[in-house]
Amino acid sequence: MHEHKIAHLDLKPNNVVVTSQKGSSTRLLSIIDFGISVFVEGVETEVEGYRGTPCWVAPEVGSEDGPRRRYSVILADRWACGQMIEHLGEYLINWGVSWGEDFRTLSRPLLKVNPVARPPLMEVL
Repeated sequence: MHEHKIAHLDLKPNNVVVTSQKGSSTRLLSIIDFGISVFVEGVETEVEGYRGTPCWVAPEVGSEDGPRRRYSVILADRWACGQMIEHLGEYLINWGVSWGEDFRTLSRPLLKVNPVARPPLMEVL
């Protein structure tokens, strides 16, 4: 999305759909609900005010009833990606999948409290 100059601002498991075609092992991952997304020029594009779903927003976004803050939408999306990767890792671990811990390890750089320390997703993968 970011390469296509879009920041989602509400990344969470409910906004990800995985589909498959009958008879195929190929899976298609789709991100849905672009209701609060914004067009961006790059990591320097900022918005002001709370956007997203509690528990899935970056720390710099603040809270729904807190003061309005300015933040980088791409760096906030990176945090949410980290949250989702960590969530998937925990899910896999709970189901006894040994490599679920690898997902949790992948999520750590994206979950840094300092937004500028969060690397692009392709660097993490």
